[in-house]
Order: sequence, then C-alpha cells, then structure tokens
Amino acid sequence: MKFKISVRQLSSNDASKDCPFPDIDDDLYDLHLKTLVDDICNLPDVINAFISNNEITIESILDKQTLKNSIKQIFSREFCYVRFIDIEEIPI
Repeated sequence: MKFKISVRQLSSNDASKDCPFPDIDDDLYDLHLKTLVDDICNLPDVINAFISNNEITIESILDKQTLKNSIKQIFSREFCYVRFIDIEEIPI
C-alpha cells in the first residue's frame, strides 16, 4: 500500500510551553524532516519512504490506521519542528 502524509513546518501560531520557540529556519526544518523520514524508513513494515514538497510518500504492508499508529511516536519526537497534517492512501 502507498500513503501520502502531508506535513508542515512549525509556525509562531504553534507556540506553547512544550515548543516555546517555534520559528525555526528552513535548513533546520529540512534536517528534522529528513530525520523523521529516516526513522519512518527504519520501521519494520515500511518498504520505502521519501520526501517531496512537504509530503512524505510511504510504501508499507500496513493498513492506514496501523501505519498512523506506528508513526505517531516518531512525529512526537519531532513535534517542535514538523507537524503532521493528514495521511491518505494513494491508489496503485
């Protein structure tokens, strides 16, 4: 199955006690996005993952809900840099 995950960079509207300094530069965002994709690639049931224009495409043997649960912890580690927007299945 293939999935597309939409993400975005943290903005000043996201400031909170957990992320008090949300304005990060593009290079730091790109670094954290790459780290996030590398971590997704290392999940046991993920075949491939890559980034294109704030979208992560994932090939996996998992269904949508199981994949979403699997990546939840990875996104929580990058919470102050990369925000999850949506996940959708891509017809193949």
